[in-house]
Amino acid sequence: MFYPSKSELKAALPDCLASRSCSPFMKLFSHKTTPLDLICAYTFFCRGKSEAATDICDAKGIDKHILLDIGSLHQMLRQEYHWGDWCPSSPEQSTSHKIAALIPARGDSKGIPLKNLAKLNGQSLLEIAIAKARESRFINRIIVDTDNDAIKKEALKAGAEVLYKRPKILAGDFSDLADAKLLTTFWLELMEGYWFDYLAVLTTPHPLWPVGELDKAFEKFIASDHTSLITVVPTDFSWDAYYSLDGNEADCIATRKSGRLFSRNGAFSISSRGPNKHYGSPQYKKLYSAEFTTMTYPLEQEHGFDIDTQEDLDKCERLIRNKDKVTAITPSQCRAHLEKSDLTLPNNENDLTVIIHYPQGNDMLAFDESPAFMRLLKTLSGNGISGNYVVAGKSELANVVAAHFGLPHIAAENILKRNGALYGSFIKALKSTFDSTGPTVYLNGYAGRLKSRTINDLIDVVCRSDRSFCTSLRTPDRPPQWCVEIKDDVMSPLTSCYIGFRQKIQTTYVQSYLLAGYGIKADHRTHFTDYVTIDDCESGLLANAVNVIEMDKA
Repeated sequence: MFYPSKSELKAALPDCLASRSCSPFMKLFSHKTTPLDLICAYTFFCRGKSEAATDICDAKGIDKHILLDIGSLHQMLRQEYHWGDWCPSSPEQSTSHKIAALIPARGDSKGIPLKNLAKLNGQSLLEIAIAKARESRFINRIIVDTDNDAIKKEALKAGAEVLYKRPKILAGDFSDLADAKLLTTFWLELMEGYWFDYLAVLTTPHPLWPVGELDKAFEKFIASDHTSLITVVPTDFSWDAYYSLDGNEADCIATRKSGRLFSRNGAFSISSRGPNKHYGSPQYKKLYSAEFTTMTYPLEQEHGFDIDTQEDLDKCERLIRNKDKVTAITPSQCRAHLEKSDLTLPNNENDLTVIIHYPQGNDMLAFDESPAFMRLLKTLSGNGISGNYVVAGKSELANVVAAHFGLPHIAAENILKRNGALYGSFIKALKSTFDSTGPTVYLNGYAGRLKSRTINDLIDVVCRSDRSFCTSLRTPDRPPQWCVEIKDDVMSPLTSCYIGFRQKIQTTYVQSYLLAGYGIKADHRTHFTDYVTIDDCESGLLANAVNVIEMDKA
C-alpha cells in the first residue's frame, strides 16, 4: 500500500499552509488516484463509515492511515482560518462572510426520471433553485453537485458551478445527503482553500417557497447562536396515528400527540462551518463541534410542497395556475348560493344518523366561483344517501346550512377524539336530538371530494355489524419519520419508526378524520375495528386544495 515518505510530507506542508489548502498534499497521490476519490474516502472516514473509506483506499492501493494525516492537516488549516480571521455576525455586514449555496441534483431519480430537469411553469426545477440562490443578497457562490452530464450542462448555463462529478457511491437511491454535503465542503476547503462561514443547501423538489424566505432565514440564523437551521411546515397529522394494513387488520405503528406538529421540510437548510461571533469558549465549542443546536424556520404549508412523482408535478403546475381563482366568500354569499340551488337532503325517518360537521377555522372558499362547501352537499343530494341529518359545529357556515335545510344544529366543536371516537358530551346532545338507536356516520363538511361510493362503503360496514367502529384511512403525504413536534423551540421526532421514502410506503396509512362510522354498540374507547380507504383525490380538505379546479374538469 502506498504511503508518502516523511520527507515528501514535510516538503508539502509549507505549500499547504501558504495556499490554505491540501492541494499540494493531494498531488503526492496523483499517480495512484484522483483527489475526488481521496476526499470521498476522507468524507466516509469523518462520517464514521470506516468500511466504505477502507474499500476506496484498498481499491486504489493507498494506505488507509493516510486519512488520519489528512485529518490532522485539515484541522490545522481550519483552526488557522477561523482563529486568524474575524468574521462579523451582523446580517448588515454579510459581505464579510463567505457563504456558499449547494444544490444537490443527482440524475437517477425514480419518481420522475431526471426530475431536476423537469419543467414547471416553463423553467426546470434546477433553474428555479439556482435563480433563488442568485437572488439572495447573502450567497457568494452557487454550486451544483451532480452525477449527470445533462444536469451539469443545465447548471452551468444557469450560472452555477459544478466542481466535480459526484461519485456513484454517493448517487444511489439511499445515499445520504449529509455525505454529499460534506464531500462538497471538504473539496472546497482541501482543494481550493475556500473556507466558507455558512453553507445553504437548496433542494430542487421544493419550488414554491418565496425568494425572500431564504434571506429572512439567514438574518435570523446569523444573529443566533445555533449551528444549523432547517425549514419546517405545519402538518395536518395532529392526531398522530399511522397504520400498516395487513388483510383486515390495521395495526398502529406510531402514536404520539403533544402540541402542534410540524414536518421537517427539505426546502432549504443552513449550517455554520465555524465560529463567527465570539472568541473564547463559544468559538472553541463550534470549532471542535462540541455543541450542535438546530433552529427551525417555519414555511407556509403550500410553500413546502414536495415534488416526488409526476402527479406531484402536475398538482404543483395546477397550484401555480389556479391560485388566483380561489376566493373567500361570506356567510351571506353561501346562503345565496344555497337558495339558487335545488339541493335537497334525503332526510328519511330511518335508523341511520348522518352528522355533517363544519369545524371552526376553515375558510369559506369558492373555486372558480363554485363554493367549496357545496360539493359534499351535492354528493349527498345527488346520490340519495338518506338518513337523519344533523349539522354540527360552531362555525357560521354550520348555522347557514342548518337553517337552509331546516336541520337540527348542535353547536359543539369537541366532536371527535384522537382515536376517532365521538365525545360523550356530543353523544348526549345527539341522543337528545334524535331517538334513533341505529348506526351513525360522521362527515367533515369541507371534504367535498369524497365520493358517494366511499360513503356508501362505510355505511355498509357500520350497518352490517352491531359492534363495528369504522374510520377512513389515506396514504400519508410524508413518512412519519419526517414529522416532528416543536415545543418551546425544541424539536423532537414524532416517531422513531423508520418506514422509508414516500414511494416505498404504499401499505402505510394515516387516519383522515374526514369520514367515520359507528355501529349501535361501537366501543368508543378503543381504536377502530374496520376501515375504508380513500384515495388521494378524496383525501384533501377543499380549503387547502386549490388544484381541484382542473381535476374537476378532467
